[in-house]
Amino acid sequence: MTFEYRESGDGYLVRLEYSEQRVESQPRVGEKVGNRGRKSKSSQSILDAVSDDPNVTIAHLAELCGISTRAVQKSIEVLKKGCY
Repeated sequence: MTFEYRESGDGYLVRLEYSEQRVESQPRVGEKVGNRGRKSKSSQSILDAVSDDPNVTIAHLAELCGISTRAVQKSIEVLKKGCY
């Protein structure tokens, strides 16, 4: 933005120039980011495995998905909440 100010005859001349600025939108506080509306590959694999065997263990799910048992637990929590 540029600003120019000068006296001109009986008054003043003020000139403002600006160019349009684009700002990337940032997530708001508390807004979920990442897989919005999509299940991760791990979550989908967990759902498939549980569909095949409702008694499958977390350890076996971790092995099938190639992730830690804690990651499986977190994925299951997200799936239960319906936040996928």
